Amino acid sequence: MISERDFRQGRLRLSTGARAGPGLRRVGLGAAFKWYRAAAEQGDPTGESNLGYLYYRGQGTSRDYDQAAKWFRPAAQQGNSFLPSRQSPRPP
Repeated sequence: MISERDFRQGRLRLSTGARAGPGLRRVGLGAAFKWYRAAAEQGDPTGESNLGYLYYRGQGTSRDYDQAAKWFRPAAQQGNSFLPSRQSPRPP
């Protein structure tokens, strides 16, 4: 039987393949957004931080800094402290 943790990890792998590498052209950022959101809603810190990043960059969804912060916070509380670098462009 597949555990809940294995299920979440499978979704994260699928969404990572959708966001980067050869899978990007076939699956797209919209699919990555969908899968990261599913993992984030179940409390997965990697899903939360990646979803926050997609909101921050406006990839696979519209740019929304409030939503980005909403997902970065719980990820950081669980020890996943990914934050966009100063090199990440923020539009005027």
